[in-house]
Amino acid sequence: MKIEYLIGNLLDVGEQIIAHSCNVAGGFGSGVAGAIAARYPEVKRKYMLDYLDKKIKLGDIQDIQAGSEGVHVINLYCQPEFGYDGAKYVSYDAVDTALRKLDAHARTCGLDRIAFPLFGTVRGGGKWEIISAILEVHSNNFKPIVYILPGDKR
Repeated sequence: MKIEYLIGNLLDVGEQIIAHSCNVAGGFGSGVAGAIAARYPEVKRKYMLDYLDKKIKLGDIQDIQAGSEGVHVINLYCQPEFGYDGAKYVSYDAVDTALRKLDAHARTCGLDRIAFPLFGTVRGGGKWEIISAILEVHSNNFKPIVYILPGDKR
């Protein structure tokens, strides 16, 4: 499906289903993941438990219900490593696999709208033109809504 772009902070607009990319190397403290961890600490706790138990794999997804409002936060495991140096850490193959799984999950669970940041681009170092094309191909069962922070020039 075609992506709908909106301006705003993904965590402040009342979306009930949020998906973002993260790594499989134990880092969940910066970027969108860091903001999610601050707002919904149970998401980071579940991520860390699964990381320590070696249950997360590149291309997998993890749906965690969080907060008193019952928001679903879906971790898309798209980065084998993480860093802060501007290098490319996102794996486009993992994005493809995770979004295929997300589309099937949306169909099974009746998720008709899923909100995203410009995932895989800042900390992940990926190109939005590539990631967005993969997202549009694999959003057959849900409407992808992408939030762009005010002032973001990408």
